[in-house]
Parts: sequence; C-alpha cells; structure tokens
Amino acid sequence: MNTAEQQRFNTLYQQYLTNLRVLGKRPSTIDAYVREVRPVTERNKRQA
Repeated sequence: MNTAEQQRFNTLYQQYLTNLRVLGKRPSTIDAYVREVRPVTERNKRQA
C-alpha cells in the first residue's frame, strides 16, 4: 500500500471501530471482527 492508500485504510478502519462501538458491540465481538479484517488487508497488500 502506498501512503495515500494506507491513510484511507486507517481512516476507514477507525470509522469501522467507532461504528461497532456505537452499535453496542461487546469488546470481544469487536476484537473478533477486527481479526477478520487483518487477513483481507494482508491479501490486498500482496495483490497490489
């Protein structure tokens, strides 16, 4: 990922976390959801 892509990802990632908290998800649920985002991110880095 280049710098612009990384910044966009970071912004969207933080928004995702905020949305999960606003929805009232438990910390363990948020952790599980976030763990699923990481492999997708890594896969996309390799494809770029």
